Amino acid sequence: MGKTDLNLSNLNLNSYLKIEQPIKNESSYAPVHKNDNINKLDQFRCELELSLPFQGRVRVDVKHSVMTVLADEAYDEFYSLLNEKEMKLPKMLTKITLTNPSAIAESLIKVFEKRTSAGTFLKEIVGELIKNTSDSKVIFRSNTLAAKAFEYFLKLTCLPHLHKMLKPIITDMYKGKKCCEMETSRVDEKSLKKNRANLIDLCEQVVNGVCESKHYLPMKLRSIFEVMKQHLKNQFPNDENIVYLGVSSFLFLRFICPAILSPALFGLSNEHPRAKVARDLTLLAKTIQVLANLTTFTAKDSSMCDLNDFITSKQKVLKAFLDEITGRPSDTIDEIPSTHHTRINFGKEMSFLVQNLEENLGALEEAFPNDEMVGRLKAVLEKLNLSISENEGKPESKTESKTETKGESKGTNTESPRNTQINRSKSAGPPKFVITSRASPVSYEMLSNLDVPDTIPDTEKCEVSVTVLQETLVSLKKRYAKLQAKFEQLSESHKTNETVLQNLAKEISILAAEIADTENPGPPPSGRTQNNDT
Repeated sequence: MGKTDLNLSNLNLNSYLKIEQPIKNESSYAPVHKNDNINKLDQFRCELELSLPFQGRVRVDVKHSVMTVLADEAYDEFYSLLNEKEMKLPKMLTKITLTNPSAIAESLIKVFEKRTSAGTFLKEIVGELIKNTSDSKVIFRSNTLAAKAFEYFLKLTCLPHLHKMLKPIITDMYKGKKCCEMETSRVDEKSLKKNRANLIDLCEQVVNGVCESKHYLPMKLRSIFEVMKQHLKNQFPNDENIVYLGVSSFLFLRFICPAILSPALFGLSNEHPRAKVARDLTLLAKTIQVLANLTTFTAKDSSMCDLNDFITSKQKVLKAFLDEITGRPSDTIDEIPSTHHTRINFGKEMSFLVQNLEENLGALEEAFPNDEMVGRLKAVLEKLNLSISENEGKPESKTESKTETKGESKGTNTESPRNTQINRSKSAGPPKFVITSRASPVSYEMLSNLDVPDTIPDTEKCEVSVTVLQETLVSLKKRYAKLQAKFEQLSESHKTNETVLQNLAKEISILAAEIADTENPGPPPSGRTQNNDT
């Protein structure tokens, strides 16, 4: 085992910090002494680890961002604009080069799914993509906004279905009891026939599992595939396989095969596979993808050509399955219950969209210089930014500060840390600010008789944040009406003056400390304020 310390002192707001450094050696086993009751294997591991200077290197990309999230209803006008004229605005986004297409696609899917219209959204933008594609060979192959959105929709809504389809197979493969290696340079001739049988058996299990999913795949997904099928037929009437290839490019190329290739990323396993198992998974995913493409292995993959007879025999089965899921079901569908929509934060995703679309306004204006939709979008974004400026620090707004990291390491498994702080209150009215003392206990019983001076002394800036000031007021509002009224009066008068608010915080902090000292005589504790990131 090893460890490393990351220095984030140079991390600036809304910017990435790239760090790469070695992981220092730190054995996970206690030092070995002669009298220790330790087996030889553990002793060998300990000695081996201690002999290594480091365990590898870690590379981390960190971004610190802060955003203000308004109440959900504040985004209603923006959401209506996204839906207008058969979702014209999202369609316009598919025709420009976006600065962050993956984030925009994810937020759009979450927003529409929260309002139960993700299916309609995908039908519109996928239909638009098909209409603007002239070559059937490249349909859905590029990483367009529509393709990314559909890919995320599958991950958001169909993971339980994927687990039912593949998890027993993946779990069995992780045991490593069967080898599927087909490369003659890696195995002898005697093992090749057995390995081929193992790989065919696994492919058979996957095909059967996929075909059985026709009994439980969600109707929403079937409806999208049905509309996609009609668009493909209209756009490419002379290509009899285009419908199968179009649907399989989403279901297999972007969902099933990636899940086989990297089970941990789809929740099919809690750990990454060992090298041998990873090789078997790669061969399985490769074979299933060739089948989904309705092709066979070529001379380029000569070692896999022995599977072509099996692949050809399963193409008819696969086509029957794709026909089934692109039309009305012949039998009753036993859908798997899903609660994914309850985990979507509508306001947060809309706030992400506001930020990302602002970054792409220039590209929209250049691509559609005379389109009134761009002007309306610009006006809506300006209105939301004005609301954010006015509501920063108000109880009905939510400020989120988070540090995100993306890490890669060699020789060890590390999880990227996430630190998110959210402060929110649903009460209405003008902003209210109070002090909470965390350094020492304070008797708030005595606050009811206190008056806040009308003139706040011009002292140095207090390090108590506006967010911290909000906390105590909720619990005090009924018992300390007089103090609350004074707070409201001051904060209404100076709601945009940070210095006055900070000075007010310091004055109340001093008063609270004096009350604590009155009840608990003794030397005052050091440091009565606390730093908080907001």
